[in-house]
Amino acid sequence: MGVAVLVGTRKGLFVLTSDETRRDWTVEGPHLTGFEVFHATRDPRDGTVHAATNNWVYGATAHRSSDQGETWERAEQIGLPEESGLTWEKSWHVEPGHADEPGTIEGTGDRAKAYRLAGLAAESGLPLIHLAEPGRAHPERRRVPAVVAVLFGGGAAPSADYTVAVRPAAAEVDFLAEDERDAIRLARLCLRRLDRPAPVPPPGLAEPPKYDLDDLVGTADVREVLARVLDGSEFEEFQPRSGTDLLAGWGAVYGYPVGVLSGGPGDLKAARFAELVRDSGTPLICLGSAPVPTPDLAVTLTPGDPAYRARLLLAWPYPGASAEADAVIDPRDTRTALGIALATVARRCA
Repeated sequence: MGVAVLVGTRKGLFVLTSDETRRDWTVEGPHLTGFEVFHATRDPRDGTVHAATNNWVYGATAHRSSDQGETWERAEQIGLPEESGLTWEKSWHVEPGHADEPGTIEGTGDRAKAYRLAGLAAESGLPLIHLAEPGRAHPERRRVPAVVAVLFGGGAAPSADYTVAVRPAAAEVDFLAEDERDAIRLARLCLRRLDRPAPVPPPGLAEPPKYDLDDLVGTADVREVLARVLDGSEFEEFQPRSGTDLLAGWGAVYGYPVGVLSGGPGDLKAARFAELVRDSGTPLICLGSAPVPTPDLAVTLTPGDPAYRARLLLAWPYPGASAEADAVIDPRDTRTALGIALATVARRCA
């Protein structure tokens, strides 16, 4: 299986291609000459290539190509709602929309972040708490089961099941709070009134790892990471003598069973393991670099790791991590973050 890397530069977009060994590379480009390309990605829905572009004449914009870069179409009238009071200064990132919304893309900035958050809440069946400030983007309601909005300051109230505002409030709201602390208290009471599924407990008892979490600082060795993330530091390795560059196996995090993939290429081994994991209804975690582009959860450890299209993408701190990840976490918080995410996955599947 070949690999292609989209590289955005101030001189345009370059495409680097190689075979599965990744030893020899071919460079194509530049595409989009005259535009600074801050980010580019391939849309898994239809193969379209999208690019976040900037130009001293056209300003911040975006391009797309449906023929692998032969021709490009520039977006027209890109920007933010006039009432937001915000301006679109730079296009830093572009992301294909949800699978059931063909033709939509998400840009960078507050609105894209709100759109992504609403999508995660909808997929997981979770209510969305919106702490709103004047001039900030409201999250899209989309398929979110419930929204509780808390307004700090003036401005219009977003669409929500319950609205809370700090006195004095210009908008008509459901509850008035004396101060910000009281507003949070009222929001918690609103959550109790929502009709939502009860949390799903883990299927087993969680034995803590045998090794110190502080040791994760300064190492990206996957076996060392697993020894400090998995329950009891226990890892059941799959086909240990086959494709030794690819690590695959089972473990548990806070009592939730997981399958883990890391390394590569080992495409046949990876495909077989991913099939077994998904057939068993077990969440698949990619740790570092792995040849499965769409796991349930992923944690990138270094700049060379791929930008997975996971349900939740976490990243350790490194240059550029925040551009792709849903959250950048302290390495010592990896086990806790995965435990919270797995509890959400279990709730969605219940």
